[in-house]
Amino acid sequence: IFAAVLSLIDPFLPLTEAILDLVEVRLPEGTLVNPHHPAPVAAFYCVMTRVSESLVRAMAALRPDLAVAGSYGDLQNTTGWGYHPETREEFIWYLFHCGGCGARATKDGLTGTRHMLANSRSESMEVWEKRYPVFYERLEVIRDSGGPGKYRGGLGMLRIFRLLSDTFITMNSDRNVIPAPGVFGGQPGMTNRLTVIREGVERTVSERFDLPSPSKFTNIFLRKGDLLAFRLGGGGGYGGPLERALAKVERDVPNGGVSFERG
Repeated sequence: IFAAVLSLIDPFLPLTEAILDLVEVRLPEGTLVNPHHPAPVAAFYCVMTRVSESLVRAMAALRPDLAVAGSYGDLQNTTGWGYHPETREEFIWYLFHCGGCGARATKDGLTGTRHMLANSRSESMEVWEKRYPVFYERLEVIRDSGGPGKYRGGLGMLRIFRLLSDTFITMNSDRNVIPAPGVFGGQPGMTNRLTVIREGVERTVSERFDLPSPSKFTNIFLRKGDLLAFRLGGGGGYGGPLERALAKVERDVPNGGVSFERG
């Protein structure tokens, strides 16, 4: 809540007790933001991100110049555990992804970045391959993943790596069904999606393992040689797509972020 308030007022203001005293927070009991025991709360990050973005969008009617469309969601947290095939030492990796952020009143959304509450940078492929039994096949932006608008949503990211060892994966993700919303006529971005490519056949984790959720699961066993494909969604657009300046449209396709058909 306070990250959203400061970003709307002045992001350079120091977070002090004086600022906290100016904001009254009411959290109804029994809700996601104030659950009753023994409700699980380990996945609070998804809720935190949604609260911050909802507060910023709620200000749109009062201050359209400060409104920001929705982002790809939280970090799409994914962990992998197993034993290294050469050293037999236990490994565990924790991957939080970059995606597309929402468009603003004067600019397109950021591409391949963290969301509002993030505090870390994108990981290095080379470092990952050195530390863990994985091999990167692709890491690139996804064309047409940002929501169209007067200002386009930021583009999502495609990350594919091959598992070089049997690995158990666990994931806590969101925006796999409902995409990042646009504002003032802007269109939604692309949803997040995790798939497994095995022997040339690509299927979502929920389809392959008959899971109730496409985004939240634990200890799914993947075999050495499987490919994990993470498609991180794009941000929502700001304003109607037909309002986009012609000069920007002419640059969109050559820059590679938008296909000719969609441009």
